[in-house]
Amino acid sequence: MNVERPRRDVLAAPPRVSVVMVFHDVRRYFEEAVASVRAQTFPDWELVLVDDGSGDGSREIAESLAMADSARIQMVEHAGRSNLGISASRSLGVAHARGEFLAFLDADDVYLPDRLARHVELLDRYPEVALVQSRVEYWHSWQTDVAVAREDCLEPGLPLPAGQPIEPPQLLVLLLRSRGYTVPAVCSLTTRTHEVRRVGGFEASFRSAYEDQVLLAKLYSQCRTLVIDDVLARYRQHPGSVVHRLEREGTYVPGWPNPAERAFLDWLQVYLDASACDDLPLRGALQAARWPYEHPWAWRLAHLPALSLRAARRAAQRVLPSALLAPILDLRRRQKEAAAARRARAEGRRLERALNTPHAHEDRRT
Repeated sequence: MNVERPRRDVLAAPPRVSVVMVFHDVRRYFEEAVASVRAQTFPDWELVLVDDGSGDGSREIAESLAMADSARIQMVEHAGRSNLGISASRSLGVAHARGEFLAFLDADDVYLPDRLARHVELLDRYPEVALVQSRVEYWHSWQTDVAVAREDCLEPGLPLPAGQPIEPPQLLVLLLRSRGYTVPAVCSLTTRTHEVRRVGGFEASFRSAYEDQVLLAKLYSQCRTLVIDDVLARYRQHPGSVVHRLEREGTYVPGWPNPAERAFLDWLQVYLDASACDDLPLRGALQAARWPYEHPWAWRLAHLPALSLRAARRAAQRVLPSALLAPILDLRRRQKEAAAARRARAEGRRLERALNTPHAHEDRRT
C-alpha cells in the first residue's frame, strides 16, 4: 500500500544548504549517515534522499524519515522505482534541491559535526569561489571484527597551498596527471547550486564509476575552487562499496588502464572539444592520460615486467588463502598510491608556482 507523504511547504524560505544522499540497498549504514546530517552545528539545511531502486528496506526507512520531518527531509525516486545509477540519481536530487548551496553524502559515509558550517562560512567569505573541498578520514574502525579492523587514517592533503582560490583548469590538470589520486571523496564537496546546474551537472551514462570526476571536470575547468586541509567527514571503507565492487569486477583498476577510465577520458575529450578549450597544460595532461589507450601495445611493452607481476598476483588470488593474500594486495595498493602521490607532488609544485606568479593564469594559452 502506498503511503501519502505530507506535502512540503513550498512557500517556506529555502534552506541555505541542500544535502543530496543517493541510496541503494545500504540499510546497514543508512540511518547513521542521516544522523550525521541531523547532528550538524549548522542548522539551515535540507536533506534530499534519493532512492535508486532499493529492495532491502532502506526505502521504507527513508520514507518514514521524510514523513516524520517533512519540513527538512524529502524522499524522491525514479519512475517505477527504477535503478538508474548514481549519476541519474544525483541529478534527480539536484533537481529537487532548494538550497543556495549543494552538498553530497553517500549513504555509507558520515559528516563530522562542523562539516556544513565550515563550508558555508568559506563560500560566504569567497563569493568568487564556486566549489569548496575538504579532506576525509578513511574510516576502518567502524568494523568491530578484530580480524579485519585497521587503524583509521587521514586522506593525504593536496600538494598545493591550502585556503587559496585556485583558478580553472589547474585542479583538472592535477587530477589527470595524478591518474585520479587527487580526486576528493564526494562527501568533501560543497558547491553553489546554480553552478552545478549551469555546467550541466552529472552525466547519466556514468552509472557507477567516474560519475564524480565528470562533475569535477566540469567545475574544475570553468570555476574557481577553494581547497582546505580540514578533515570534515568519514569515508567508510568496506568490501561492499561501489569502488571495491568495481575493482573486483575489473571495471576500475587504480593506476592501470581500465574500461571506466577510458570512458571518462573519451567523454572528457569530447567535452573539451565542444567547449573549445585550448588550455595547453590541460590538453597535454589529457593526451598523456589517453596515451595507453591510443598505443596499447607500446604501453604493454613498456610495462611488461609490471604486467607479469600482475598476472602472477591474479594467479595467487585464485589459490592463496585470504590471510596470506591480503598483505600482498595491501602492499601493491600502497605502491600504486606512492607512485600516484609522486606524480601529484610534481604537478602540485608546478601548480604552486603558478599560483604564486601574478596573472599566471592569463598567459596559459601562450
